[in-house]
Amino acid sequence: MKKTNEIININEFSKLEKEVSSSENFLNKISNAYFKPKSFEKWGNGKVYEILGIKQVKKVVVGTIGKYFKQFNENLYLKEPEDKDGYFIRKPDLDSLKSFERGTRVNEKIHNLGIGVGSLGLATSLYLDLPEGVLVSGTFLLLNSYLTMLQRYNRTKVQKLIDKKQNRDY
Repeated sequence: MKKTNEIININEFSKLEKEVSSSENFLNKISNAYFKPKSFEKWGNGKVYEILGIKQVKKVVVGTIGKYFKQFNENLYLKEPEDKDGYFIRKPDLDSLKSFERGTRVNEKIHNLGIGVGSLGLATSLYLDLPEGVLVSGTFLLLNSYLTMLQRYNRTKVQKLIDKKQNRDY
C-alpha cells in the first residue's frame, strides 16, 4: 500500500512539474515578446526615439551618471568588468552584445517600476491637490519614461548587431 501511494505522489509531482514548466515557458514567451524590438522601433533605425529626443537624453545620461556607473562597475568587478556590465559595451563580440542586451531588459524593468511608482504618485497628488507632489511625481514619471525609451532604443540597435553577427557566424 505504501509503495502505491509513493508512485501516485511521484506521478502527481511529475504532472505539477510539467504544469510549472509550461507556465514558465508561457511567461518567457510573453517576456520575450514584450522585449523584442517592435517594427515602429526599427523604423529608420530608431528614428521614432530620435524624434522624441532620446539622443540628447543619452548624451546627458552617459555624460553625467554614466561615468559613475562605469567607475562603479570597474570597482565592483575588478576581474573582467566587460562580462558584468549592462551599461556599456566593452568588446564588440557576440557574448558582450548579448550581455548588454540582457542588461537593457533588467534596466527597463527597473524603470518600468519607476513609471508605476511615478504614475501612482502623480494620481495621488492630483487627487489630494498637492502641486509639489504633482511636480515631483510628474518629473519622476517623465524621467523613468525617457530612461525606458533609452533602454528600448539601445536594445533595438544592439539586437541588429547581434543578428548580423549571428548570421555571419553561420
